[in-house]
Amino acid sequence: MKTIEEILSGPTPQSFFTSGEFRTDPRFLIFIDMISIPQPIRYHPEGDVLNHVVEVLATVATATDHFPARLAAILHDIGKVLTPKEIWPRHLNHDNTEAETLARTFLAQFPEVEEATIAFVTATIHYHMAAKTFHEFKGAARRRMFRKLGPENIEAFCLVLLADHTEAKEIEEILLFKKTNNL
Repeated sequence: MKTIEEILSGPTPQSFFTSGEFRTDPRFLIFIDMISIPQPIRYHPEGDVLNHVVEVLATVATATDHFPARLAAILHDIGKVLTPKEIWPRHLNHDNTEAETLARTFLAQFPEVEEATIAFVTATIHYHMAAKTFHEFKGAARRRMFRKLGPENIEAFCLVLLADHTEAKEIEEILLFKKTNNL
């Protein structure tokens, strides 16, 4: 079996998902769960959760071959599989601790993934929604987010945000904060 890094490498890592190959790999059952989980059309015209995370992966992959960024792209909305059907297509709190735990459980199947990468992925899950209001964060909250993501990963985090349709002004503010604080 391929490692997850091999799966997410190359110019079109999304083909593992779009071809259906993921269905034959028991490590990726969680992605089968993402099929047909609806999302608000206003924010996600691409449809279900699987289509969305694959689209985010494809966009990030065009910008970088950085493995942690690609992994965060495909897992950033993993918490949506925990959303009760009664509240679909909304997904409140899909960026919570349970989502981070679910990502860690999924990634435990891949012992080659380093803890620093897992920490970045879970921080991306945790902060990808909050970052949409970064301009409202106070200094301590900003520093806490940077510390959890790792200052060296901020550009990768911003790529995921951009692919996830975060407004450019928020991304610019995140990058400006990094630059002005020498992080």
